Amino acid sequence: MYDIIGDVHGYADKLIQLLELLGYSSQNGIYQHKHRKAVFVGDWIDRGPQIRQTLAIVRSMIDNGAALGVLGNHEFNALAFYQEKPTGGYYRQHSPQNIIQHYQTLYQFRNHVDEWHDYLDWFYSVPLFLSLDRIRVVHACWDDANLQFLQRQLSEGKLTRGLLAEATTKHTALWKAIEETLKGKEAVLPNKLTFSDKDGHTRHKSRIRWWTEVTSATTYGAYFFDAPPSIAEVCVDQSVYSTQLRNDTDTRPLFFGHYWLSGSPRLTSTRASCLDFSVAKEGVLAAYSWQGENELKVEHLFWV
Repeated sequence: MYDIIGDVHGYADKLIQLLELLGYSSQNGIYQHKHRKAVFVGDWIDRGPQIRQTLAIVRSMIDNGAALGVLGNHEFNALAFYQEKPTGGYYRQHSPQNIIQHYQTLYQFRNHVDEWHDYLDWFYSVPLFLSLDRIRVVHACWDDANLQFLQRQLSEGKLTRGLLAEATTKHTALWKAIEETLKGKEAVLPNKLTFSDKDGHTRHKSRIRWWTEVTSATTYGAYFFDAPPSIAEVCVDQSVYSTQLRNDTDTRPLFFGHYWLSGSPRLTSTRASCLDFSVAKEGVLAAYSWQGENELKVEHLFWV
């Protein structure tokens, strides 16, 4: 059985509290459970005050068989941020915006450079998704076509340095598959509308609620994650937008993070659930304690 844990973002104290709430204890420096295994949905770094401690906990659990995990977009961005191009520069630009997003990690590892580079090497050993016997886990978006492509391109679903150039080159097939898997699907807002994201950047595209069944997304508010209020109640143009939504015949429960949900933890649906409840923005760190059920139960959500 598995305990699936949402985006930690460097909040190690919260992670320890949540693990202990779920019945894990530290044995020889490794948090473990006699009968269960943790599964991390990625985004362990950036934003929070205890990134080194968080990585130490997560890595020790994964490396010793007490947990599984998938990469988040923040770990992928870090790999690109530090990998130099043969022609000069880096695969992720060292722009003010990118430096600000990555600042806490840079600062907290300023005197531990070798340790940080060891973690970067370790990130390559973590898969982009997990297709287990009875559950599925991904950081941002489970799309069968993307994941089948990644299975063909990547050994055991893991990124390599040799593929980083293609993975960060916009509009390549590998870039698209990784972009949507780790950051979610987006669509252009209708009528040239824009909105400001959580970091204050103006966007003309919005992430879509890809986990929503086509028949349920009747308005732009149900379709887009960040629908401007002016169109939230407007009927969706199905001829343009319906192809992006979920047509999932797999009955295994699906868990993911990434979306900065607010308020008390709740299920996204009875078959798919986001576990990111904004711990880095005064929210909570959440987990789902899966007991073998095909239909998810709200009483199996835990948080601190």
